[in-house]
Amino acid sequence: MKGILLWHKVLCALIIFSYFTLASASQTIEVENNGTYKVKVSLTELTRITVENGRIRKAWAMNTAWETKADKDTGELYIRPRDGSTKPFSFFVQDSAGGTYTLIATPYDIPSETVILKSSEVKKADLIERSDQPYVEQIKLLVRDMSVGGKESSLVEEIGQIVNLWQETELWLVRRYTTTNFVGEEYSLTNKTKKNLTFSEQEFGNFGDKVRAVALEKFTLNPNETMRVFVVRSL
Repeated sequence: MKGILLWHKVLCALIIFSYFTLASASQTIEVENNGTYKVKVSLTELTRITVENGRIRKAWAMNTAWETKADKDTGELYIRPRDGSTKPFSFFVQDSAGGTYTLIATPYDIPSETVILKSSEVKKADLIERSDQPYVEQIKLLVRDMSVGGKESSLVEEIGQIVNLWQETELWLVRRYTTTNFVGEEYSLTNKTKKNLTFSEQEFGNFGDKVRAVALEKFTLNPNETMRVFVVRSL
């Protein structure tokens, strides 16, 4: 692991997140590892992706054509086409049994949908839960997992989306880790200037909503150098 991760000013207030349920139509699809399947998704509302008797462990795509929201408690994924696009898009899903599927989603002007992936290989296997651990310890473990690419204790989504923050830098949201109480975001930050730039965790304290912790891979970036930034938010 590059560098030493530091944690500063971690807030200790627990925020309770309430999940919501959507009334929806459903599609049940028999799936096999490495298979490709077509699904219908709502153009404007959330579509729920779930695994029968199992969980979604990871979801990712090569583009940013969709918006995603992971439910760590249930191991389900909610998606919606970005900017109301009617263009089909594809993404990958891995379930709790290790099966990986390619889903080709076509948006339609319909209410919210539920897509049920049914695999004979899936056994009901829960991801490791950490809800009984102290608040600060959960945050430290999440940051550690992000720094080493750990995926067993979180629902991981590959994002690959550029974020506008400072003119002197290029910032990408690389991936998102969702646990029971927190969302961890891994960013890639590049110095675009011809001089060294110095950073601190406090500069990211107001970076979006509900920031509870920030860890930097390093504090000074040389010209064209890149580092990782880890942000933890409460749900």
